[in-house]
Order: sequence, then C-alpha cells, then structure tokens
Amino acid sequence: MPSGPLNLAVSDPYLTDNLYGVDIAWSPPASNGGSPISQYLVSVCTSILGVLGQPCYPFVTDGAETYMTITGLSPGVTYVPLVFAANQSGQFSPE
Repeated sequence: MPSGPLNLAVSDPYLTDNLYGVDIAWSPPASNGGSPISQYLVSVCTSILGVLGQPCYPFVTDGAETYMTITGLSPGVTYVPLVFAANQSGQFSPE
C-alpha cells in the first residue's frame, strides 16, 4: 500500500462563473507500496466547525498527475481536500 501524498498545497479561491475554484497540488508519496503510482483520488469534503461532513465530492486524476483544479465550489462553505495515492496494484494510501 502506498503512503500518503506529501506537501499538499491549495491556492486561494478564485471566482469563475459565479462559483469558486481552487488549484490543489501535492508531491508523490515517500513510498509507492512496491508498485508505481497510477492515479490519485482527491476527495473534497465540506467542513462545519472543523469537523468533516457530507457531502464529499470525489475526483480522480488523469494518470499520476500531482495537481488538480476543482471548480463549482459554493461561496461561504468551508471545504477540506483529502488526497489519496493509488498504485498499479489497486491499493490506495491510508487516510
């Protein structure tokens, strides 16, 4: 199983089509779990008073890209991005 991605960075929100967007970037994990990283799962969850809530919106990268643009975010809502690595064996990094 790969370890978790490193150095998660999120841009300041920007307005596009009356909704907000952010750019998210990260570094590959320190360990790929013995098989090359094939993709990343980015889950963007709402947060209320610092507690992750629902809904969470899942996105998958195109291959092993280490960045993603997320659009369609509502103003006034706090979102928390979570990034998981998947290797070619189909194993995802732990939370």
